Amino acid sequence: MAEAFNEILQIYSDENEKIITNYDEYPLKFNYVKDNMIIPKSNEKELKLYKYLSVKLNYIEESKAKVILLIGQTGSGKTTLINFLINSLLGVKYEDEFRFKIIVEEKRLNESKSNTLGVNVYNIKIAGYSFPIKIIDCQGIGDTRGIIEDEKLIPKLKELFESLSHINCICFVIKESDIRLGSAQQYIYKLILDLFAKDVKENFVLMITYSHFEENPKVINTLKLEESFFNSVIPNLKKPYYFQFENGSLYSSVRNIMNKSFFEGSSENMNKFLKNKLIKMKSIPTNDCIRVCIERLQQKIICQNILRKRKHLIEKKYLLEKNKKELSESKENIIKDPNIKINNTYYITKERNLGEGKKNTVCKECKENCHIGCLDTTLFGIDILKYWCICFDKMGFCKVCKKKCFMNSHEFVNYEYYFKKIEEQLTLEQLFQRKKKKCPESVKKELDKIEHIIVISINEIKETEEEINKLYKELRESLFQLNEIALNQLNYQLIFKILDELIKQEEEIGNLESVKSLKKQKRDYLTMNKVEKNNDLLSNSFNSIN
Repeated sequence: MAEAFNEILQIYSDENEKIITNYDEYPLKFNYVKDNMIIPKSNEKELKLYKYLSVKLNYIEESKAKVILLIGQTGSGKTTLINFLINSLLGVKYEDEFRFKIIVEEKRLNESKSNTLGVNVYNIKIAGYSFPIKIIDCQGIGDTRGIIEDEKLIPKLKELFESLSHINCICFVIKESDIRLGSAQQYIYKLILDLFAKDVKENFVLMITYSHFEENPKVINTLKLEESFFNSVIPNLKKPYYFQFENGSLYSSVRNIMNKSFFEGSSENMNKFLKNKLIKMKSIPTNDCIRVCIERLQQKIICQNILRKRKHLIEKKYLLEKNKKELSESKENIIKDPNIKINNTYYITKERNLGEGKKNTVCKECKENCHIGCLDTTLFGIDILKYWCICFDKMGFCKVCKKKCFMNSHEFVNYEYYFKKIEEQLTLEQLFQRKKKKCPESVKKELDKIEHIIVISINEIKETEEEINKLYKELRESLFQLNEIALNQLNYQLIFKILDELIKQEEEIGNLESVKSLKKQKRDYLTMNKVEKNNDLLSNSFNSIN
């Protein structure tokens, strides 16, 4: 195949850079050359580089394509790995004086949804292959800077899954030298793995870059350790589940035995991956992965709402009990003098403006914050996309607010609801009028009024407890449902260990924003852990979550 390309490339001289537009002028032997423009780069003297343009797939080709997700931190060698794949598909040999480099046209990139997702999508059609290949380079998704933006990571992957009908292969790209992954990298990879469904458990592959082709790479032994993010995945994989590549050999103009060995070894491994591994990997629909992402996001929202309401519940319960106690102790004095003042403390719901650029989804009916920090849902200044907020279920009902209101009771606003404490002194009659709706009209005597107000206070405490326990039950059911479809059940002890290490590291360097975010994430996981253990929401075990 490479020899055929030599014939084509001889059409060009270094002084004559152009794109073939009239294919009939030249007898091309391969259809894929017709489908792609080849542009010589004249400033390369020792090793010529040619651009291979990513093609556009039609609907049928999209359905047949083998979809590869590439996940790895910046600098792991994902881009060179993609180019190794292109050069292997095009049959480039070490002795050839040229290499190919895949690119996506700027116009196509801007038109593509992938641009908003922050990923690069490469579509490849090669003669001799019965299927196209779609490679998705998940730029930034594997980077540790995502730790402080974990709530953005889940929607990003959810949107990516929604843009795909299926997945064939999930490649984690890791350098051979990464035999000790830091806490930050372990955590971000664990976050990513926790967003996949069980049905892709056999579709993971490890791509080891900058490799020296050791028989038993040390990085694989590291990933098999109990504390490794990949430990739970490896038992499900069929061999071979890892492939080694030496990235530096692809574009090196230095010709020697070592580079030849590295290039040929990398090309051989890429061909094994394509012809022996990828071709056998089934297409897995992304439906369950989307569902896992939605459930994870909703769990976070419910956790945060539970903690907010629990804190308010404890304060409210304390005040109601205090009011009840004072009323009981003052019973005799009130009967003697109905005009005596009684202390009454309660909460009202108020609105508070947020800072610039901050938005919430709120329920106007229940006066609750349903999704704090919701992403912008306005289009041309009109709030028509609020219905996409993650707090709604498939039917459009909120999973957070008290009455589980329909989406049309919600708004996307730049304020939040908060509880303001009001302290006042009232006569028995004034207090009774305040509670009159909950008292029988026949109540006339002062003693009966006092007793009814005390009963109302007790009922208000029970109502608030029931509201919290309803949320608690929903979260518990969600966690168990998710365990049925998610690739990984949450390993809380490992998560707490990694988070504690990260918090300590970030505190030492004074990164307060990161510390705040990590502590917030730990609170969510602590809440989930206690809910799974069926701890009573009002027990002291929840007091440690602060």
